[in-house]
Amino acid sequence: MEPDAMTVPIPEPSHQDCWMSRDRAVVGRAGAEKGRDGNRRGMDNKGMIDALVGRRAMAASRGDLDSMLIDVADDVVLFDVVVPLRHHGREAVRRRLAEWLGTYEGYPGWENVEVHISTGESVAFAHMISHVTGTLQTGAEVDMWFRTTVGLERRNGRWLIVHDHQSDPFNPGSGLAMTGLRPEPGAGTGVDR
Repeated sequence: MEPDAMTVPIPEPSHQDCWMSRDRAVVGRAGAEKGRDGNRRGMDNKGMIDALVGRRAMAASRGDLDSMLIDVADDVVLFDVVVPLRHHGREAVRRRLAEWLGTYEGYPGWENVEVHISTGESVAFAHMISHVTGTLQTGAEVDMWFRTTVGLERRNGRWLIVHDHQSDPFNPGSGLAMTGLRPEPGAGTGVDR
């Protein structure tokens, strides 16, 4: 694996699998076979979830709606950075993603940094800083960093996203979202200890 895609163990209580993928989401471990259930054989929970996060980012960058939804549960809840307050169900999320992809000339770029994953036996979450770039149909350039958290459940041996939350902090003085924020270079992992 290239140095910028190495995983670094983070000490956590022994009842959890917890780790960080430095710099960008890792798509999967070299040599891991993909099983019929869509997960990679030979990978532990954190590796499977990291691969899932990486697949979603790559699918968004290809404009591949079906692949963006392959690891999403039918009963998912999405808290998006735009209205409404929530989308419920896979088909509602499909419509929202199709609408979003349709606003771009070509496809958006998507990357995740500071990916932190915590897993139990059947429930997990991952939080990360996401970066979307591209050109909108209007000609406006997008270069936006925001926070992403996904909640997952292991169902029938497979990790599925049941909650997807993207957000931007807001300025309490103006009430406006702070969409121009960037990660601080050299700020570390972004994980509070």
